[in-house]
Amino acid sequence: AAAGYARHIQLIARRWTNPLSNKRTFPDMLHEHNLQSISPRSFDSAGDASAYANGAEMLWFVKNIFGTAGVDMHCVTTDELSLIELEDDYILQEGITDLALIDGKKFVTRVYLLCYNKSLFLSDKAFCVIHGEPYESDSTNYDVQINHAGYVDKNSSIRLIALDDCDYADMIMQRSADLGRELKHVLADVLSASSDAHYAILGLDVLLENTGALSLIEINTFPNFTHTDHINEQVNIPFFSSVLDCLTGTVTDGLKIL
Repeated sequence: AAAGYARHIQLIARRWTNPLSNKRTFPDMLHEHNLQSISPRSFDSAGDASAYANGAEMLWFVKNIFGTAGVDMHCVTTDELSLIELEDDYILQEGITDLALIDGKKFVTRVYLLCYNKSLFLSDKAFCVIHGEPYESDSTNYDVQINHAGYVDKNSSIRLIALDDCDYADMIMQRSADLGRELKHVLADVLSASSDAHYAILGLDVLLENTGALSLIEINTFPNFTHTDHINEQVNIPFFSSVLDCLTGTVTDGLKIL
């Protein structure tokens, strides 16, 4: 670069990334590309969800379309659908219940994608959030199915572990790479908006099913990086180092191009 020249690298404009984190628009984007099978079905009304269930007893997550971290979320059963009326900014998301477990508890894995210079990268650093209560597939209990707050408290039963320390690590990373490749069509606008000066970091929350399938629960377009010291050291710092290396045109160690 010429003397005195400084590159200005910034996030991709929110108008391109916001639809991905909106729990109403994102399922429509998946449907548009015939990718609805990679994520639980979502519905705008209890009647539509009940019709989809067709009498089967299922678990449903009531979610605010802009909510994150389990805020404004709860579970209901198919039988309870007739008792609720969704507010304007809420949807019903099908519960994925046949889950692989860690120590008998539900866990959600956060994996990271980087959109930069028209390319999509998968980080080799990820972590698992292990819920605090023993898992019961038909439970509507908030602590069993949703709650993952309080992990910074050393006495909390909720734990964060680096994916590298999980027995499912290889399977989840392989499935995440497949998932990222499938999502490239949905991410087309974001990738088009990326350049050597524009990037986006996407945090994908995924569930590993007992079948080995990976289910995409949601995409966080501004993911939280306030975690435990262990996750900061084992995941966040190495991840950001690899992102900075990529953005500055040095190397892409720790990032796999999809």
